[in-house]
Amino acid sequence: MTTPHVHQATINAWAAGAQIQVRFHDNDHWRDVPVPSWDVGFQYRVKNPHQALIDAHEAGEIIEVESSAETYWTVVFEPEWRPGLNYRVSPRSAELKELIAAHKAGKQIQRKNANGWVDTVPTWRSMFEYRIKDKLADLKKAFSEG
Repeated sequence: MTTPHVHQATINAWAAGAQIQVRFHDNDHWRDVPVPSWDVGFQYRVKNPHQALIDAHEAGEIIEVESSAETYWTVVFEPEWRPGLNYRVSPRSAELKELIAAHKAGKQIQRKNANGWVDTVPTWRSMFEYRIKDKLADLKKAFSEG
């Protein structure tokens, strides 16, 4: 019995039409390769259709998934990268990074509604506007009202 090629599973996927990526060493970046050489010293993988987003997530960007039932996006901290779901880098990634870090550090987060800002446990949905609660806001308001 012969030992299968070290890249046999990836070779099979490529033969079935999958797009392949290669990197030449652990510190290299993955790149598309239309016709792999299947060199045993290189690393190969099947390119995930969400690969650009996976790379962005690994680089620290905030990823959102589109709700299938409604028209909003929700932050996902550990995306599952399921086929058929729409993912994106949040257009508010920098703002959300700051808010999420503050929330993890124990700061109170507020969400804006029709009546103003209210304390909330954030769901990180795109339809809401969030901010870090100003602990002195109530005192400032009381002082300004006399």
